[in-house]
Amino acid sequence: MDPRRKYDIEPSPFEGELRVIAPDEWRQQRWGWMESVRRDSSLSPMARLVADTLVLEFANRETHRCDPSRRQLADIHGCSEDTIKRVIKELVDGEWIVVLAGVGRGRSTQYGFLTRAKIVQLKGGKNAPLKGGRNAPFPISQKGADLHGKGGKSAFVHNIDKPQKNQRATGAKFSPNPMVQREAQNAVARWREGRADALADLQPWVIDHIIAAKLLTDAEQAAAGLG
Repeated sequence: MDPRRKYDIEPSPFEGELRVIAPDEWRQQRWGWMESVRRDSSLSPMARLVADTLVLEFANRETHRCDPSRRQLADIHGCSEDTIKRVIKELVDGEWIVVLAGVGRGRSTQYGFLTRAKIVQLKGGKNAPLKGGRNAPFPISQKGADLHGKGGKSAFVHNIDKPQKNQRATGAKFSPNPMVQREAQNAVARWREGRADALADLQPWVIDHIIAAKLLTDAEQAAAGLG
């Protein structure tokens, strides 16, 4: 069965095919999933940004339940619901997520996160499974450390849980200079229009102002690589 047509978030047996990341794998897997999506050059900047938003803003880190409405996503990104609909389709077609249609009145649409990586358990050490539970910190591919699926996507990297907040933000300084403020605002506007290189050549103090002034959300900072 095509995993994009599933209506239950259940992992399928690993046979080198797509499967939905299981809830007990999600806490460690989510960072590798985000990194892999960011490296998928076939996706638009907006698709990569929305993927980050799903993980950072809406997915429960313990259960991986993720059920924002298109209206919520559109409000966060300052775009139309039609744009969000196209972006979600792009992520589905790219085999990064599965849309789980809500059933019954008042049931919201849920999203599952897809992977081809196999999860293995480590014996001993601080990452060993807890009694009565399971940890899955290290995904690997069927043929070694590298995994290349449809479209040349990279495997998940070694996943170590990271803090959710941007670490650089604690040292970023707000600039009182109106020229710096204007340059920062213009760069953010171009980046949101899909210009992936809009932030690439900015001076450090302009980047610091963008972070300190919160011109980008946490999800947008992560998508732009302002870590």
